[in-house]
Amino acid sequence: MCPLVSKSHSKKIFIILQTGILFFLTGCSGLEKSEQDKLRDSNAKGEYVYRNHDEVAYPVPAPRHREREAYPWETSDKK
Repeated sequence: MCPLVSKSHSKKIFIILQTGILFFLTGCSGLEKSEQDKLRDSNAKGEYVYRNHDEVAYPVPAPRHREREAYPWETSDKK
């Protein structure tokens, strides 16, 4: 019985095929993302925001002064 392809030779072919498929799949994986980025860049549109000098969307109240509370280790319970 003399097979055309020996077992060691078939293992080498199998490993080469696996490596080739792996390279093919990793090489094609970035196409969708790059196409999506191109579409996003082509559809992007910038506009200026025009406001008057004193225009305010949300008024910010003036901060009030408040004394800091003492930390537990700053109490005067020491004797």
